[in-house]
Order: sequence, then C-alpha cells, then structure tokens
Amino acid sequence: MDFWRNYLEKLSKINRNCKLLLYFLFITSTSSSIIFLLLNLFLLEAGFSKENIALFNSINFLGSGLTAIPLALLLENIPRKYPFIGAAFMLLLTLFGVCFTRNFFLLCILAFLAGMANSIFNVLVLPFLTENSTKEERVHLFSLFSAQGWASSMLGSFIGGFLPALAAGVFSSLGPAWNYRASILLAIFISFLSLIILFFIREKPRTVTGSKDADSFPEISYNVNGAMPKFLLVELIIFLGAGLFMPFMNLYFSSALKVSSESIGVVFTVASGVALAGTILSPVLAEKMGKIRATFLCQALSIPMLVGLGLVTNFYAASLLYIFRLALMNMSNPLLDSFGMEIVSPKRRATFASMMRTTQPLAWAVMGPVAGFIMERYGFAPLFFAASGLYLLSSFTLLGFFGRAEKAHLKQGAG
Repeated sequence: MDFWRNYLEKLSKINRNCKLLLYFLFITSTSSSIIFLLLNLFLLEAGFSKENIALFNSINFLGSGLTAIPLALLLENIPRKYPFIGAAFMLLLTLFGVCFTRNFFLLCILAFLAGMANSIFNVLVLPFLTENSTKEERVHLFSLFSAQGWASSMLGSFIGGFLPALAAGVFSSLGPAWNYRASILLAIFISFLSLIILFFIREKPRTVTGSKDADSFPEISYNVNGAMPKFLLVELIIFLGAGLFMPFMNLYFSSALKVSSESIGVVFTVASGVALAGTILSPVLAEKMGKIRATFLCQALSIPMLVGLGLVTNFYAASLLYIFRLALMNMSNPLLDSFGMEIVSPKRRATFASMMRTTQPLAWAVMGPVAGFIMERYGFAPLFFAASGLYLLSSFTLLGFFGRAEKAHLKQGAG
C-alpha cells in the first residue's frame, strides 16, 4: 500500500512540460496506432506485394536510424519543442502523400522522410523528460511515458479495427483500399489538431555538468567497462529479433490466419491493454529485483510464447500468445530506458539517447527485406523461430554484461 501511495504521489508531481508532452503523445500515438494497424493492409489492397511492403517498412526504419545521431547533434542546443512541432508537420505531410501515391519509388522516398521525422521524436523525448524531472521521479515518469504509449495503442487499435467498416458505408462503391485510406486520413487529421498542445510548452534551462541533478547520472554508476557499447549491443540483438515479425503482425493475422481488420483491432487492443498494465507494474519488479534481472525475467518468459506463435494455427491460441508475449517483453522498456540514461553523464545524454533510438530502426531496416523474402516463400513460422533464438541470446547477454554490476550497486546502496 505504501508503494502505491508513493507511486501516485510521484506521478502527481510531474513537471508541467512533461505532462503537456505526454498529452500530445497520447493523442498523436492513438492516431499512429490507427495508421500502424491499417497501413500495411492499405498498401496490400492498393496493389503492392508483401515484399514491397516489407521494403517500404525497411526504408522507413532506415530513415529513422541513419538520421538519428546527426539530428541529435544538430538539435542539441535548440529548444526541444520546435523540433517536435517541425517533425510532427513533416510526418503528417509524408503520411498524407503515402495515401495517394501509386509509384513505389516515390513511396520509398516518403517512407524515408517519415522515418526522419520519427527520428526527431525518438532522440529528443528521453532527454526532454530527463531534463524536466528529478532522479526520484524518473523511473515512475518513464513508466508513465511507456504506459501512455500502450494506452494510446489500445485505443487506436480498437478504433482502427472498426474504422474501415464504418468508412465502407461512405465509400462502398470505391473498394476496400478507399476504406483504409479514409481511415488513415482521419487519423492524420486528429494528429494535426493535437499539435496545438506543443505550443504551450515552456522550455526549462538545460541541466549542466556540475549541477546537483547532473550528479544523478555519474557515468561509472554500475562500474562496467564499455557500458555504452555493451548496452547498445544488447538492444541491437533484441531489435534484430523483433524486426523479423513485429512490423508484420497485422499481415500475419490477416494472411496466415485469415481474420478481418476488426478482429485484428480487437487483438491489438487487448494486447496493448495487457502491456499497459505490465508497464505500470514494472517499477514494482524493478524495486524488488533490480532493473536488469527484472528485464531478463520478462524477456525469458516471453520466448516460449514466441515459439508457440510459429506452431499454432488457431486464431484464439495465437491471439493469447501474442498478447502475453507482447506484455512481457514490453514491461522491460521503461526499465531499460531508465537504466540507459543512468550510465551516461548529462553532457552525453542526448547523444546516447539517439544511439539507443537508432538501434531499433536500423535493426528493423536490416531485417525487413529478410522478413519479406521469408514471408513470401516460407510463411511466418520461420520468422518466429529465428526471433526466439535472438531473444534468448539478448537476454543472457544483458544478464552477463550488467547483472553482477547491478547486484553490487544495489547491495552498496542498501548498505
């Protein structure tokens, strides 16, 4: 009971800037979840092959990954809200273009630009939240940040699953592609309206080295040689595995299990809800076990469920496996984000955050064409099996690199 009272007390003290950003992210992430659910299905109905769709996703992730570090360096000394606003405009314009182009080359250019816009958010969100919070609030703030992502995903998936059916009543004579297009355009419009929230952010002066808060993040906190490259290697392995199947789960349910967008939306909604609950509870695990051991436990438990996805052919069984696998894997996200920010000094925080956010899009970009080739010729099962092996490797690599150091750190703090 005391834990939850303390938890809620810390949430109530979150800085105004962080609250505004979280409000914006909730609305725009809800819209993004609608788009994520429907975009691959729209492209398939528009006449593009699965390999083309996989390449489109790959180029999008490549745009995000290749531009992350240059953008982080370029934007380091600029107030955060202006890049947020510019990136949002850029992303919405590119998505609008995707809805109407039939040329695959132009589609790939738009995918790269959309990835670049996403990259700006990816590299600046964690430093922004860190600069506008205290050390005591940070794990809870990062947990709330991750939780709002899953809450918006849950809402967006639910709405997105039924939007095409509603659009069919208006565009019935134009075919399924128009139903998906109209749904995506509505989501773009909602995101556009949410931009006004960003204009109310009032920038806080940067935390400088030598300040009281800067000492919250000493680089040698966990006494691990080469902590940054080791941490990035662990994340790279995780995302190489995820890149084989996560961007294509809507295609898996639609093509392999032959279910409708409404059913896919329901599954994604429930999965996001369970992941949300897990994310909220992740600080409990961190307090009892430490961030690294809690992450290892969640990832290890998710692996059998991933293997199961490659074996089952029943929609309900696959749905349950997907839901609980997603929840377990994503319970660790706020723990790893917080841990990553604690192994660097303040002056390197934005650069390291950009490196952290580079691993996912680059790994997914690399695995996209591989996944497309395998999907088209051998189905989805080999993707799940290969990803299971990479997840297993990443879990033990994480524990091997940081488990002992964290244990010693926690023991020292208790003493």
